[in-house]
Amino acid sequence: MKTMNTMKTINNIKTMRTMKTIKTMKTIKTMNTMKTMKTINNIKTMNTMKTIKTMKTIKTMNTMKTMNTMKTMNTMKTMNTIKTMNTMKTIKTMKSMNTMKTMKTVKTMKTMKTMNTVKTMNPIKTMNTMNTIKTMKTVKTIKTIKTMKTIKTMKTVKTMKTIKTMKAIKTMKTVKTIKTMKTMKTVKTVKTMKTIKAMKTYLF
Repeated sequence: MKTMNTMKTINNIKTMRTMKTIKTMKTIKTMNTMKTMKTINNIKTMNTMKTIKTMKTIKTMNTMKTMNTMKTMNTMKTMNTIKTMNTMKTIKTMKSMNTMKTMKTVKTMKTMKTMNTVKTMNPIKTMNTMNTIKTMKTVKTIKTIKTMKTIKTMKTVKTMKTIKTMKAIKTMKTVKTIKTMKTMKTVKTVKTMKTIKAMKTYLF
């Protein structure tokens, strides 16, 4: 019985030990697996983080590159626009220079024409003025002759009038004298008639 009991206890102890060892082994395994899982997970997360980071950096790099390319594109565009602007400006300046030249030539042509016209006009003008002076002189002489004639006629008219007035004055005077003579005669005759009448009345 004792041996049986001891055997049982030994077996129990063994089983207990084995159980414990199994448990410990299992726990160790599980622990190890957990650890490995954790480490794997950690490694995975690390790797994913790294990949994400690298992806992000690649993306940022790419965006930077695209940004730079965009910038370069824009700068190229601006450069081209500046070039086109400059060419436009040069074209404009060339055009303006040409227009200025043409304007100058037109002006010079016009001035030349005006100079020529002035040159041709001047002798014509002088000829015309000479002719007008001649005509003015002739007109003046004609006018002076006419005025002289009118003065002469006026004088003759005046003399004629004065002669007429003189004659009229003379006739008036003669008429007056005749009238006075007549009145004198009539007065005398009246007086004599009166005296005769008075004498008659006195005598008879």
